[in-house]
Amino acid sequence: MVVRKIKDMDENQEQALIVSWCLQNDLIPVAVPNGFNLGGSIQVMRMYGLPTSQIKTQNAIQMRLLKKEGLHVGFPDMMIFGRRNAYGNGDVLFLENKVKNNKPSKYQIACHEWLRSLGYTVEVSTDAKDAIQKIRNYFDEVVRQIENEEYIKERKKIAEQDKENAKRKGDVRQNTCNK
Repeated sequence: MVVRKIKDMDENQEQALIVSWCLQNDLIPVAVPNGFNLGGSIQVMRMYGLPTSQIKTQNAIQMRLLKKEGLHVGFPDMMIFGRRNAYGNGDVLFLENKVKNNKPSKYQIACHEWLRSLGYTVEVSTDAKDAIQKIRNYFDEVVRQIENEEYIKERKKIAEQDKENAKRKGDVRQNTCNK
């Protein structure tokens, strides 16, 4: 078994590591197909000796098919679904995975801004370790939110009980004073 350091992984390998971590932590990752995924097929076509013009044609055909199927240029690489609150409502984190000092394109930046304007959280990671930390922080914050909500409910319940107890004690004192 070959063990690779995170810094030696390509984007596909890092994304596979992120997916594995999510599944082990009860989060559901959904990958979004994009043009980058065509890179592997281009290598295969070259291996079989296809001319560059034919490779470009096949790539264009594949991109047209992906767009017809709903590919949105600039959309983040992954959507990660998890629990948001004690009522069972879900939440989604959008993740753009960039490796080896790559930066988001202008289409990606525009799409990320659009998603944020709709109220979603979009994170851009620099490697799998960074992605996992951002995912953990996001969903841990949600867990803390749930814990805070539960604490606030408990405090309100205690305050109501105190009021009821004080009211009963006041009624008892008033009844004894009247006798």
